[in-house]
Amino acid sequence: MIAPLIRYTTLGAAGLGGVLALKENEWNPKDVGIVRFGRAFVTASKIAADYKFSLRGYDDCSEPSLEAWSSCHKRSAERLLDLCCKNGGIFIKVGQHIAALQYLVPVEYTETLSVLHNKAPKSSFKDIKKVIKEDLKAELEELFDEFEDEPVGAASFAQVHRAKLKSTGQLVAVKIQHPKVQKHSYVDMTTMDLLVHVVAKLFPNFSFLWLAESTKKNIPLELDFRHEGRNADKTRRLLEYFDWLKVPKVHWELSSSRILLMDYEVGDMVMYTVILIRANMESIKTHATELGVGDLYGILACVVSGRPWSAVVRGITEHIDKKA
Repeated sequence: MIAPLIRYTTLGAAGLGGVLALKENEWNPKDVGIVRFGRAFVTASKIAADYKFSLRGYDDCSEPSLEAWSSCHKRSAERLLDLCCKNGGIFIKVGQHIAALQYLVPVEYTETLSVLHNKAPKSSFKDIKKVIKEDLKAELEELFDEFEDEPVGAASFAQVHRAKLKSTGQLVAVKIQHPKVQKHSYVDMTTMDLLVHVVAKLFPNFSFLWLAESTKKNIPLELDFRHEGRNADKTRRLLEYFDWLKVPKVHWELSSSRILLMDYEVGDMVMYTVILIRANMESIKTHATELGVGDLYGILACVVSGRPWSAVVRGITEHIDKKA
């Protein structure tokens, strides 16, 4: 009698725990921690097995070996992309980071994962209103005369809405964290840390333990928007003498760890700015002189315009030759 009772009690407790977990995640099984962990574990296992078994005998620099490695990189990158899209949040952030490591990881990874820069999820307007009410203790309509339903931009952790303050009529940008990111952060960071260390054990040449350490250190800071706000204030004070440079003012009375409200400033995507910089070396020289960089303006132009380091010397030389 006791054994069946224990068995049924255990099953009942497990079932109740599952129901509570689903309720906590608004009845979406995809958001339950164990599901997210399982998805990451399966993906990492498939990638590890692919490298372990499909590349046997391909350890030279012959064309067949290079093709086999490239195909394996591509399959693995696509699996990683699928994981990032399904788990979202921190996974998208890390995927974006990997996509930017053009000189450290195979091109198959950077090209495949680069779509994450334009594939960030959007939270529903209902969720946005909920975050505002929870953090600012007021309904959205009490704080804003206007609030655009569609975000002007969305990223892995948050999205930005344009709005008009009810108190002053000022146009502001409201950065609001996706409601589930904070809740998933601990499980997701622990998952990535565990999997990276397991893969490092299986593949001694795997040199990305630093990525897991960097994630654990920086993600908590990025998830607290007050940290970003303080940095914005500091940057604005340091650069306030340059009338051509705008750092939006933070409205602290309407900001929190998940909400950052700032003056709305008109601008363009960074890549648009890069194009302008590349086309206008003399403008860079002028601003570099104001910043105290002086004759190093060529290096500054190469750095801020995203050129590879090899272009620093070549770029300066070509510019000087053209002027001569």
